[in-house]
Amino acid sequence: MLELEFASLSERKPQNLRGGQKRRVAIAGLLAVDPEYLILDEPGAGLDYEGRLILLSIIKKLCRDEGKGIVLVSHRLQDVFSTVDRVVVLVNGEIVMEGSPRSILSQGGQLKDQGIELPAINQVLQSLTTVMPQISLGMSGVQEVAGEIDRCLRS
Repeated sequence: MLELEFASLSERKPQNLRGGQKRRVAIAGLLAVDPEYLILDEPGAGLDYEGRLILLSIIKKLCRDEGKGIVLVSHRLQDVFSTVDRVVVLVNGEIVMEGSPRSILSQGGQLKDQGIELPAINQVLQSLTTVMPQISLGMSGVQEVAGEIDRCLRS
C-alpha cells in the first residue's frame, strides 16, 4: 500500500490531528479495503497550501503507482489542473467542457463564459496574449508557464 506519510501519527489521538493529517488517515482507511476507484469531494478544502500539496501528491501517487481511478471534485481549478489527466466541467449538472487540462485551459474564454474563473497563473497568461500572441494558454504549472514566457521572449 502507498506510504501516506503518517507513521508519526500512529501514536496520536484522532482529535489531536490537523485537517490534512485527518484526510491522509481517512484515505488510508479507504485504501485498506483496496477500492478500484476513489471519489474525493473537495479533498483540499480547509487545508493550507502545504497540506494541499501533500494531499495532491498522495492523490497523484495513487493514480500513478497504485493504478487507482480517482474522481476529484473541486472548485480549486489549480488543484484540479495540476493533478488530473482528464477534466469534465459541469455547470448546473450539465457537461459543458471535457478534455485534457491543457485543452480546457486553452479555452479560457469559454470557461469565463460559463462563469468559471481561471486560476491566477492562467489569468496572467491570458493577459500576456496582447503582447505575446504566440504564447500557449494550456499550461497549469508555474515552472511550465515561466518556460513558455521565456520561450516567447526569446523568439
